[in-house]
This record gives sequence, C-alpha cells and structure tokens, in this order.
Amino acid sequence: MNNRLRFEQRWRDLQPHEGLVLALVDVDFFHDLNETYGTDVGNRVLKRLADALKHLCDGETEVFRLGADEFALLFDEKRDSAARVQACLESLQRRFANEPMRDLGLSTPLMLSIGWVEVAPKTVVPLNTVLRQAALAKRAAKNDLYHKVQRFDPSRHGDEAVVSPQVMHELVQMVQQGAGLMLFCQPVISVQQGQAAYAEILARFERNGELIPPGQFFPLVERAGLQAAFDAQVLVKAAQTLQSDNFPYRGVSVNLTAEALEHEQLFDWLAPLVPLTQAYKIVLEITESTLIRDMAAAEEKLKHFRRLGFKVAIDDFGSGYSSIAYLAHLSADIIKFDRSLTVVAFEDAPSAQIVLGLAEELAAVGYEVVFEGIETEQMATFFSKPFIHGLQGFYFARPAPCNADK
Repeated sequence: MNNRLRFEQRWRDLQPHEGLVLALVDVDFFHDLNETYGTDVGNRVLKRLADALKHLCDGETEVFRLGADEFALLFDEKRDSAARVQACLESLQRRFANEPMRDLGLSTPLMLSIGWVEVAPKTVVPLNTVLRQAALAKRAAKNDLYHKVQRFDPSRHGDEAVVSPQVMHELVQMVQQGAGLMLFCQPVISVQQGQAAYAEILARFERNGELIPPGQFFPLVERAGLQAAFDAQVLVKAAQTLQSDNFPYRGVSVNLTAEALEHEQLFDWLAPLVPLTQAYKIVLEITESTLIRDMAAAEEKLKHFRRLGFKVAIDDFGSGYSSIAYLAHLSADIIKFDRSLTVVAFEDAPSAQIVLGLAEELAAVGYEVVFEGIETEQMATFFSKPFIHGLQGFYFARPAPCNADK
C-alpha cells in the first residue's frame, strides 16, 4: 500500500494537471472498534477497506494510506467526472454501511466518512491546501447522519486556515472569562408527567450581535486545545444560571469533554454546583467514546460524581462500537439513545424491536432511558412507552436562552 511519503511525491509529479479529484476516507469510531474487537480485527477491517478502494471506479483510482484509518484517493478528471466520483464514493459508503463484516465478528455496519475536492485543470495547488479542504468536507460528513460523502464547498464548509487573530482573541476571551458565552437550554420531557424534567445546556458564542452555534466555533476551541477550559467556563455559567431568579427548569444536564474528564482541576470546577444538587437534578453527560479512552479511570470519576450528588448520563449511546459490554457495572444513572438509533427504530420495524427491547432491558436494571432526536408528533407518540423516561428534540422545543420563560 502506498504511504504518505509516496502520496506527497505523486502529488508533486502530477502538478500541474488536466484536472484532479482528491478524496479522504476514514472509518467512524475506529478507535472504539479497536478497543472493542481488538487491533487484529481492526487491521483486517482496514485491509478489507483498502481492497475495496483499489477496485473503486473500475480499479483506476490511486490509493494511499495516510495513517491509522485514513486513506487518500486520487481520481483523474479526464476519466472520472465529478458526478462519477460522487457516485463511486456513495456506492462505497453504502456497501460498508449495509453489509456488516460478520466473518470478522462484527455485528454492526462500518460507517465511512468521505470528503473530496476538485483541483482545477492546469493549476498548481499546495498539497496542504487541498488536504485541508478535503478534511473539512470529511469532518462535515462525520457529523452528518445522512450525507456521509461530501464535496468541499467553501460556503458550507468554510476554510479554517483563515482565522483572524481577532477571532481567536475573542474566542480565548470567551473561554477564559466567559465573554460572549451564552447558555441555551433544551428540555428533556418526562414521558410520565408530560412536562420538562430538566434541560440540557447547550453553548452559544455571541460575537458582534450574532449567535454562533458550537458546530462553527467548537472546532476552533479544539484546534487551540481549549476544550477543558471551555467546559470549566460552561460549568461556572451553569451554576450562575441555576441560581438566577427566573430559571424555569428543575435541573440541568451539562456535557463534559474527554479533556475535562481527565483534567486534574475538574472537581474544583464542579465545586460550585455540588450544593445545588440538593435542590436541582444536575446531570453530567459523558459520551461513550469518551469513556473508553480510559475506562477504569473514568469509572472511578463517575462513582465520585454520584457520591457528590450528581447524576451521570451516557450520551450518544449506540453511536459507537462499545455500546453493550461496559454497561453491567457502569456507575451511571441515565442512558441517552443517540438520534441515529431513534431514527432507525422509528423507520424500521425490525430495528425497532431491537432498540426498544434494549431500552426496556436497560430500564429494568435501573437506568433512566432517554431518546434524543424527537422531531414529530408521530415520533413522540411512538416513543412514549412505559419503560422510556424522557424524550428530547425539536418537536418539544428548540434550544432557547436558559433564563427565558418556558
């Protein structure tokens, strides 16, 4: 298999050209897959993917492995039009999404995220520019449930290379001092009571009168390595919000990144919230992919959270490969089913039997079960089961400032 060094050399040899397409392909939750099934299975999965890439578009595509689970593909536009490239990549993605590798012991499909970009004919473009653009499209695909193959479009994907010092300065001010940080709330509705049980806190960045959602600013937070500091600031604001006179909910949930969970000052940041656990339901949400980075250390912290009076929720449950094995002895109170499982259960009867059966079993052993992504009245009715405790989604309410009236 051609490596990154060979890829860089090939790029230099091809410039300028009559027209090229560069695509980046990687495997969603590959780290989780390795942790669950072992690196031997992970390597065999990559070999299967590499073989499929070599035969893409009639086997005339050049394939390079850039590292870990990321591959680069080069298409010649004289032979492969943009429409054909998109069709080939979508066919590849569907193939792996629809056919679990049961011969390798996998019971779930393999999700691929693919971003691609065109290089205009007879132009010389720096490789790092084209790689960055393809990576931005791939990242958008990774965060999109339905569009797993995306062509780079600067109007949608932006270009993170161009970030002014002023923007970065304001971002640092927001993370360090809370300047421009606003907390929005989206309620989690109790199925039994038909009203908000608590609300999930969602951050927004106010800049020049515009509210910027996390999908736009959080990649810059990650790029600057400020995830833990950002979480710390959200926790400070959450404590202030809970104590304000017009806070309309009986509790909140706050997301913690892996960087915050592993930070030595985490319990200092949580300290202002501890006294409030007597009057409010305060939930700390941790994704399952965060947990498996160091399961033993994470489990000790989850136990300590609960001793302090917090509730613990496993967020995005079912979005990775580690979903079942660790639950039997996990110190958690709430399981939040990822939107992807909500959608597939609602749209497909066999899947509904599996997903709802699992939810009922989790409720039977003592977990609160919450389903995210409820967007219609039909979905709300479908998931209003006796063993489901909470529902969350646009059907009930869109995120709104936490201190606004319900």
